Amino acid sequence: MPDAIILATARQNKAILVTRNSKDFSKNQQDIVILYNIGELKK
Repeated sequence: MPDAIILATARQNKAILVTRNSKDFSKNQQDIVILYNIGELKK
């Protein structure tokens, strides 16, 4: 549940969520960046 609140807060503020939590967040979503894959922002 806390992960859902974090994501909802980021989306409500039209922000990109940057996290290291690749277990609970999917890198396939445009508004989520897994920190270890930060190079993908340059696409």
